[in-house]
Amino acid sequence: MNPAGSCPHDLGGPIEDPFVVPNSYIYRNSTIGKDLNCDLVPCLCREAERMAAAWRGHHFPAVVAAIKSYSRRLFNGRFNRVDTGGPFSEASFIEQLFGPFLARRHGLGDIVPDADARAAFLAVCETSFTHQGQGMGAVLLAAIPDAARHSLPHTDDTGFQTSEIRSGFNFGFAAQLEEWGLRSGADTLRRAVFHQLYEQRNLIFRSPAVFDTSGPTARASPNMRPRPVWWMS
Repeated sequence: MNPAGSCPHDLGGPIEDPFVVPNSYIYRNSTIGKDLNCDLVPCLCREAERMAAAWRGHHFPAVVAAIKSYSRRLFNGRFNRVDTGGPFSEASFIEQLFGPFLARRHGLGDIVPDADARAAFLAVCETSFTHQGQGMGAVLLAAIPDAARHSLPHTDDTGFQTSEIRSGFNFGFAAQLEEWGLRSGADTLRRAVFHQLYEQRNLIFRSPAVFDTSGPTARASPNMRPRPVWWMS
């Protein structure tokens, strides 16, 4: 069973009884995930367009429970933490404001205070782009505590996803910077990624999923992830 205020990962698998046993996902305890609550909100917004006012009113408390605690529990004064108690809780994730970004784009209003969002974006630019990304682009996860590195999924290669720059994530992050009026930062980031991909690494028409700050290596070169480009103005 799910704890109060937590969304289930799924409503059961076909080999079980989905009306009795939710959360068929068993890889890890999904009841402590933070992304599932965020997924619930756009799903309810989508259905609310077709449903009566009574239905919307009935489900609105779930929306409030899922998001109004977002900043209160995760914002640490500089950026939004990855979670509230895991080994990477104090790390900085490049996509920490992707949900609020989509809410803004779709006219749903602000989930986080404007000042907090701007502070978080500037912190990501400093830690993920300037410092850990060495100005080449923003890495996926930055400011990882030394004591938490043994918890990384690839202990034999601690640079996996921590020293890598994801092309699509960076273009998406640039769009988020634009959305909050930080156009100069967005332009600097775009130019840096373009320089690395097409001028330094000659990956023309082969934009990879990721490239590494520590050398000329890249992964999944045909994986262009074009959609984030369309988010940019």
